[in-house]
Amino acid sequence: MRPKRMLAPGVGYYHVISRIAGQRFLMDAEEKNRLLDLFFRAAEFSGVDVLTFALMDNHFHIMLRVPKALVVDDADLVRRMRVLYGDAKTDRVLEDWERWEKKGEGSRVIKAKTLLRERLFNLSEFCKTLKQHYSMSYNVRHGYTGSIWGARFKSIVLSTDYETLMTVGAYIDLNPVRASVVQEAQDYAWSGWGLAHRGHAGAREGL
Repeated sequence: MRPKRMLAPGVGYYHVISRIAGQRFLMDAEEKNRLLDLFFRAAEFSGVDVLTFALMDNHFHIMLRVPKALVVDDADLVRRMRVLYGDAKTDRVLEDWERWEKKGEGSRVIKAKTLLRERLFNLSEFCKTLKQHYSMSYNVRHGYTGSIWGARFKSIVLSTDYETLMTVGAYIDLNPVRASVVQEAQDYAWSGWGLAHRGHAGAREGL
């Protein structure tokens, strides 16, 4: 049995690390751009706050804040679905729900909405959403099967004091410099610091 993941009580701050299976270097510029787009969509769907990150060729680092769970009404749930799945897929799901309601199967709709809400404000569910959706996308485009990721993600619970968060954030943003990919952290396009320097609203908000 896998050990239970350590979670912070209430609001939690985490340093998350996940690596590609076999330490393969699969993440070229195009793949990192795709992962980056999904990364922000998965965060908005899940309700977690991305503070900073570094997407590398064979792994990623994320520092994020998981707030206390909020009450999400149906309108907000559908909005989150559109962010993650897009309009076409979300519309198909809504059509299914409408059809079930007309057939007197409202319990199926309630169950579907409950399962979606259980994925919100949850560290493991955010990482699962991000990694599974990216694996499916990668496999379709490259003819692979199964997950491209190695062992389950590693998460470290962080102290909420300013010094700790700044130290871990700097460690993450300097990853590309330590790897000799760039000389200056702001020159790396797939990190929180680099993206903030390029004017990205989500990256700036996290920092």
